[in-house]
Amino acid sequence: MKKLKVQVNYKKYDLFMSEKAYQDNVYMGNIKIIRRNINFCVKNNVYRKGSPIQCVCAYSFISATIDNPTYVLHRINETQFYVVKVDDK
Repeated sequence: MKKLKVQVNYKKYDLFMSEKAYQDNVYMGNIKIIRRNINFCVKNNVYRKGSPIQCVCAYSFISATIDNPTYVLHRINETQFYVVKVDDK
């Protein structure tokens, strides 16, 4: 399990993903986009207390090298995000 820190407005947020998910996102140059989406979620308050885990956005990669995966960014709570492969649910 890989844990990254993302800073938005002087506050740090945790981003969790598996090692395979991290490697695939780095290969496709998507880490910067994930950080931008977390920034958007925090600034626009895409999380409401008491609601179930929310899917923020999905990333589908078309690459035979990494077997065409699709990853989903979830917001677990106010300070944590999780990237999971769609097949792993």
